[in-house]
Amino acid sequence: MNTSNSESHHFVVTEDHAGERLDRYLADALAGPSRSRVKALIKQGNARLGSDKIEEPNYRVKPGDAIALDVPPAEPADPVAQDLP
Repeated sequence: MNTSNSESHHFVVTEDHAGERLDRYLADALAGPSRSRVKALIKQGNARLGSDKIEEPNYRVKPGDAIALDVPPAEPADPVAQDLP
Protein backbone atom coordinates (compact mmCIF):
# COMPACT_ATOMS: atom_id res chain seq x y z
CA MET A 1 0.00 0.00 0.00
CA ASN A 2 1.98 2.98 -1.18
CA THR A 3 -0.49 5.81 -1.59
CA SER A 4 0.62 9.33 -2.34
CA ASN A 5 -0.17 10.32 1.25
CA SER A 6 1.93 7.55 2.82
CA GLU A 7 5.23 8.40 4.42
CA SER A 8 7.92 5.96 3.28
CA HIS A 9 10.81 5.08 5.61
CA HIS A 10 13.92 3.21 4.41
CA PHE A 11 16.47 1.37 6.53
CA VAL A 12 19.50 -0.86 6.04
CA VAL A 13 20.06 -3.31 8.90
CA THR A 14 23.47 -3.11 10.57
CA GLU A 15 25.38 -5.92 12.29
CA ASP A 16 24.33 -4.78 15.78
CA HIS A 17 20.63 -5.39 14.93
CA ALA A 18 21.10 -8.81 13.32
CA GLY A 19 18.56 -11.35 14.54
CA GLU A 20 15.96 -8.86 15.82
CA ARG A 21 12.33 -9.36 14.89
CA LEU A 22 11.23 -7.12 12.02
CA ASP A 23 8.46 -5.46 14.05
CA ARG A 24 10.81 -4.66 16.94
CA TYR A 25 13.54 -3.39 14.62
CA LEU A 26 11.16 -1.04 12.81
CA ALA A 27 9.46 0.19 16.00
CA ASP A 28 12.88 1.06 17.48
CA ALA A 29 14.11 2.64 14.23
CA LEU A 30 10.99 4.80 13.83
CA ALA A 31 10.88 5.83 17.51
CA GLY A 32 7.25 6.85 17.16
CA PRO A 33 4.60 4.23 16.55
CA SER A 34 4.17 1.35 18.98
CA ARG A 35 5.37 -2.14 18.15
CA SER A 36 1.70 -3.19 17.87
CA ARG A 37 1.07 -0.48 15.27
CA VAL A 38 4.19 -1.48 13.33
CA LYS A 39 3.13 -5.14 13.49
CA ALA A 40 -0.29 -4.23 12.05
CA LEU A 41 1.34 -2.22 9.23
CA ILE A 42 3.57 -5.19 8.37
CA LYS A 43 0.60 -7.58 8.30
CA GLN A 44 -1.29 -5.12 6.04
CA GLY A 45 1.51 -5.40 3.47
CA ASN A 46 3.17 -2.03 4.08
CA ALA A 47 6.69 -3.46 4.57
CA ARG A 48 9.16 -4.44 1.86
CA LEU A 49 12.43 -6.35 2.01
CA GLY A 50 14.24 -5.14 -1.08
CA SER A 51 11.51 -5.22 -3.73
CA ASP A 52 9.56 -8.06 -2.08
CA LYS A 53 6.58 -7.48 0.19
CA ILE A 54 7.06 -9.00 3.65
CA GLU A 55 4.08 -9.67 5.90
CA GLU A 56 5.75 -11.63 8.72
CA PRO A 57 6.41 -9.46 11.80
CA ASN A 58 8.55 -12.23 13.29
CA TYR A 59 11.02 -12.24 10.37
CA ARG A 60 14.56 -12.04 11.79
CA VAL A 61 16.47 -9.21 10.13
CA LYS A 62 19.96 -9.77 8.72
CA PRO A 63 22.84 -7.34 8.23
CA GLY A 64 22.44 -5.57 4.90
CA ASP A 65 18.67 -6.13 4.64
CA ALA A 66 17.13 -3.12 2.87
CA ILE A 67 13.76 -2.56 4.52
CA ALA A 68 11.08 -0.03 3.62
CA LEU A 69 7.90 0.71 5.55
CA ASP A 70 5.04 2.83 4.22
CA VAL A 71 3.19 4.57 7.05
CA PRO A 72 -0.21 5.97 6.04
CA PRO A 73 -1.32 9.18 7.73
CA ALA A 74 -3.28 8.75 10.93
CA GLU A 75 -7.01 8.92 10.45
CA PRO A 76 -8.65 11.72 12.41
CA ALA A 77 -10.74 10.63 15.34
CA ASP A 78 -14.43 11.47 15.03
CA PRO A 79 -15.76 11.71 18.58
CA VAL A 80 -19.39 10.68 18.86
CA ALA A 81 -21.57 11.89 21.70
CA GLN A 82 -23.33 9.23 23.73
CA ASP A 83 -26.55 9.57 25.67
CA LEU A 84 -26.15 9.53 29.43
CA PRO A 85 -28.21 6.90 31.27
